[in-house]
Amino acid sequence: MGTDGVPKQRNTYFIDSRSGSETARLILQDQLVTRGMGGPFPAHLDLSAVRAVLDLACGPAGWALGVAFQFPTTEVVGIDIDPVMIDYARAESSVQGLTNARFQVMDMLEPWDFPDASFDLVNERFLSGVLPGAAWSALVAECRRVLRPGGVLCLAEGDAWSITGSPALLRYSGLAVQAMFKAGLSFATEGNSFGLSPLLPRFLQRAGFGDIRITPHVLDFSQGTEAFEGYYQNFTVASELLLPFIVKTGIASQQELEHLNGRLRREMRSDDFNALWYLLVATGRKL
Repeated sequence: MGTDGVPKQRNTYFIDSRSGSETARLILQDQLVTRGMGGPFPAHLDLSAVRAVLDLACGPAGWALGVAFQFPTTEVVGIDIDPVMIDYARAESSVQGLTNARFQVMDMLEPWDFPDASFDLVNERFLSGVLPGAAWSALVAECRRVLRPGGVLCLAEGDAWSITGSPALLRYSGLAVQAMFKAGLSFATEGNSFGLSPLLPRFLQRAGFGDIRITPHVLDFSQGTEAFEGYYQNFTVASELLLPFIVKTGIASQQELEHLNGRLRREMRSDDFNALWYLLVATGRKL
């Protein structure tokens, strides 16, 4: 309990969300990924009956605000455990004049303050950095509870930072995977993958969803591509913000990580830098 008698919420996010750099990075990442995926929703979804959408761990609400703007007759609700992020989302919604978007502080690890069958679609993107591995099954079940019959759950995850020949980027992402596993946020102990994306269809199936589909996406951010500068900013800022978390887990020293960050930036700026980011979207329908 907090000092005011209110139950204390558990913020499991491994980056300091009070950082303005992280807010800017999340907004940029949302833009890059949505553009790379061809839009906010998988192309196979029929959105004609979607009138209420819930976005989980919405952060600064880049995805939610974009959906609210694109679909003005759809009610978009975003939840996040961080009041700073929710305040930002509300301010942006007001500035943009979006009357169909609202945002609430809510802990995803607790039962949600929504009645059964409240939404037509629930969206999540990149919960691998937020949700403990042991909590996934309960979260998907809670998504099913708040969906109306025929409603859709969209799970979008990027299982690795990149597939690349950059030794520094591979080394850094491997250390991040180890640190996340130690913190209970990864399904893999080592390597360049969190081990999460292969499990998404299984989570949907076990929760009772039907019409399960997976849609892969490959985003190219090699040197010389249009996407390079945005991804360079995304990954280099993320590597700086991740540093205290990795050091705290004891996986690597601050000195090693600072040296690795310098190498990472130089290698990404080289003319022969090539990299792909693989994303997977798994969807299921409530029967």
